[in-house]
Amino acid sequence: MANSKKTIAIFGASGFLGSSLVLALSQSNHNLKLFSRNKEKIKLWTVNPYVQIFDLDLDNLAQVKKDLKKTDVVINLLGILHQSKKETFENIHHIWPDHLAKVMKDLGIKRLLHVSALGASSNAPSLYLKSKALGESELFKQKDLNVTILRPSIIFGAKDNFINMFRILVKWLPGIVLLSPQSKFQPIFIEDVSKILIKTLFDKKTYGNIYDLGGPDIYSLKDIIRLIIRSEKLTRLIIPLNRSLSYLFALSMEMMPIKILTRDNWRSMQVDNVVNPKRAISYRYSLERLEHYLCNKKNRPLARSKYHVYRSKSGR
Repeated sequence: MANSKKTIAIFGASGFLGSSLVLALSQSNHNLKLFSRNKEKIKLWTVNPYVQIFDLDLDNLAQVKKDLKKTDVVINLLGILHQSKKETFENIHHIWPDHLAKVMKDLGIKRLLHVSALGASSNAPSLYLKSKALGESELFKQKDLNVTILRPSIIFGAKDNFINMFRILVKWLPGIVLLSPQSKFQPIFIEDVSKILIKTLFDKKTYGNIYDLGGPDIYSLKDIIRLIIRSEKLTRLIIPLNRSLSYLFALSMEMMPIKILTRDNWRSMQVDNVVNPKRAISYRYSLERLEHYLCNKKNRPLARSKYHVYRSKSGR
C-alpha cells in the first residue's frame, strides 16, 4: 500500500513544517494537493506536474470538499502560536479539525494524520494547549476515521521562529531577559519530524493513537540560550526572571504591535515540553541534536536551494 501511488492532501503546506514535508514527499511517487491560506508562498511547486495548489478558505467548506475529491490521505498541519480577532485558537485548532473530519467522512476519505502540540490537554494552563486538546477530541469522535495524532516539541531548522528569534536577539543585545528560564523542552529537527510523518502515513499500527515527538536531548530554556550564545562565539549576559516578573514581561510583550510573546505563551511554558515515554513513537532514527545543528548550521543548504537541486534532477 505504501508503495502504490496515492493522492495526499496537505493543509498548512506553506508553513515551516509544511514546506519541509512537501519537499520530502515531492521525491515520492505520490500526487500532492497543497492547501494554504497564503498560496503565494507555495507557487514555486507549480513546476511539478504531480502537485496541485489550492487556496484555503476555512469558511468555505463546500470548496474544500470539492477540492478534496479523489484524495486518499489528508495531513493537517494548521496551527497558530498567537491568536487574533481574525484567527483564533478556537477556530484553527478546535473547529477546523472537526469540520475537516466531517468533510472527509462525506467524501469517504478515511486516513488523517493530524499534527497537534506536546502538552495538549483539557487541563493545560494555556488556551493554546487546551484548544489543541479540543481539536484532538473532535477527531476521535469520528469512528470511521483512521486518525494518527503527532505532538511535537519545539521544532528547529533553517527557518524556525524559536531558535532563530533567540539567535537574532543574542547577536544584537548584550543581555537576554529570560522568562521561565527553567522551562523544559525536547527540541526536534524539522527533517526528523518530516521523516516520522512520512513513515507514519501508511502505518496501520498507528491508527487511533497519539504520539509525542521529541529530539534526543532535554534542555531548560536557559540551557538552549547558552547553546546559542556558544554557537555564535559570543559572550552575553542572561537575566533570568522569576514567576511574577516573567508574567509581567510577557504582559508587556503582548502589548507590542508585533506579537513575539504573549501571556498565553508563558502559560504554555509552565508545562514541561517533553515526551511522555508511554506515548513515544517506536521508529528508530538517528535524531539530530540541537547542539550539533547549531555548531554546523552554516554548512547546511536552505530548503529552497535543496528544491532547486531536486528540480534540476527532474529536468525542470
